[in-house]
Amino acid sequence: MHNIVGVNSGHKTENGVYRSRGLWVHPNYRNNGLSRKLLEQTMIQAQLENCTFIWTMPRATSLYAYEKVGFGKIGEWTNKYEFGPNCIAIHQLL
Repeated sequence: MHNIVGVNSGHKTENGVYRSRGLWVHPNYRNNGLSRKLLEQTMIQAQLENCTFIWTMPRATSLYAYEKVGFGKIGEWTNKYEFGPNCIAIHQLL
């Protein structure tokens, strides 16, 4: 039996733009670099789909994981969504 310890999803939102969403790592496996690996794989997929930017809406408690791989917060925090507060964070792909 295999257990899921982390996930992230993504999809192209428009020409040259990709969205990362749903990053989650099981609490027992956090602080082991798994979020970094998941985000790096999502960025690779975005590049394979010819995207130059990737964006996300992380929770305040998760922003640091995105910043570690190069995302930068833009705009203000919002509580508009169910799992807030959230912000927009973007990263330019090479």
